[in-house]
Amino acid sequence: MSKNHAARQLPQPTRIGAVFVSNYPPYGTWDQESVSHVLDQFASAPNEQNGPLGLYVHVPFCRKRCAWCWYKVNEISEHAPQMKAYLNALGAELELYAELPAFRGRPLQHIHFGGGTPSLITTKHLRPLFSRMKAAFPWTDVEEVTIECEPGTLSRDKVAELRALGVTRISLGVQSFNDEILAASNRLHTAAQSVEAFSWVRNEDFRHVSIDLLAGLPGETDENWRDTVARALELGPDAVSIYQMELPTNTILARTVGDGGAAAFADWKQKRDWAAYAFEAFEAAEFVVTDSRSLIKKEKRMSVSPSLYQDGLNTGMDLVAIGASPFGYVGDTQYQNLKRIDEYLSSVTAGSLPLARGVQMSKRTRFIRELVLQLKTGSISRGHFHGKFGLDPAVEYSDRFERLEHDGFLEPISKDAITLTRNGLLQVDFWLPELYESDVPIQ
Repeated sequence: MSKNHAARQLPQPTRIGAVFVSNYPPYGTWDQESVSHVLDQFASAPNEQNGPLGLYVHVPFCRKRCAWCWYKVNEISEHAPQMKAYLNALGAELELYAELPAFRGRPLQHIHFGGGTPSLITTKHLRPLFSRMKAAFPWTDVEEVTIECEPGTLSRDKVAELRALGVTRISLGVQSFNDEILAASNRLHTAAQSVEAFSWVRNEDFRHVSIDLLAGLPGETDENWRDTVARALELGPDAVSIYQMELPTNTILARTVGDGGAAAFADWKQKRDWAAYAFEAFEAAEFVVTDSRSLIKKEKRMSVSPSLYQDGLNTGMDLVAIGASPFGYVGDTQYQNLKRIDEYLSSVTAGSLPLARGVQMSKRTRFIRELVLQLKTGSISRGHFHGKFGLDPAVEYSDRFERLEHDGFLEPISKDAITLTRNGLLQVDFWLPELYESDVPIQ
């Protein structure tokens, strides 16, 4: 810690409302009027500042909605007719993008299937989608193809087929190794299924296998959490992400308990303690911290990015986002697609991009966006920001960074870098809004 001050602890009770900082400016500032500027960006040829191109594919379907989930998802089976119609629309939407000047002929660097539960899709249905994707955009430069998986939706054959399709990275949503906790959270898989699914994935030699754990689920105890961390270490993943559970207003838990009942959940100090315990346990096993929730094996860190998709988000890389409700990034704009699946399908069927809202960003806004997201990695390069934006974060935020250092969230600022303390990293989502412009709402 930089000075002899007790590290500041931010609000302790778990209350209803979003906490996790995933973007800037906040989505509530985006509007439909900005869609016209987004379309202007799509009609403009890219330049060298646009960099590589990523693709995000949103699959808003799950077998069952998790009690803590805030994403746009629908409960269906893998064989539901709606699934086939949606996948056809994904291919058609991507083909619309392939004809636009901003994207025409640009090779993809990475593809990320998120959700929802992308692994709910049968490989029979994935094959034609992959074929259409490869026909729409060059795949010669693709370095990473990620699919998020729920253990109970996998089989040995399905895992082998995913590898044969070209998937290189699996993100396995384990969350907990306690069956009672999983059931209370509406998860349909069991701890045994997580172990079995992981073994199938390992046998297929994917380049990168990551698992997700969630601290603070209903029923969590010190003993249960220590056991979950120990069993995760026994599996031997390449990387692990450790989330601290929050209660956004649109979650089942939030609607069930009401604000007064939120006190029944572990408070933020307890969740930070659990996350800190997991961090220390994985570090002792030769993992290194890569951001506020993730660690990767030290030997893997030299050759594999924890996530090219997340790297792209942090650095403002152009990202085509397809499906109902995802967010994309192009040039100086961000955009979101229509949220309702029926509206999304109607728009794409009519040959129109399903854009719902967007935001045009000034140079200053893009600077803050990258600053906020890259601080979540634990350390930022002052030279990177000066070279890209002509701005030094340590100068632009001198007063606020001095206060954050005083409070135990930052190490003493060096001439090269701004680095978070462990206390600052585990609470980063609470204090990052202190860096927002004064006229930008926190949420």
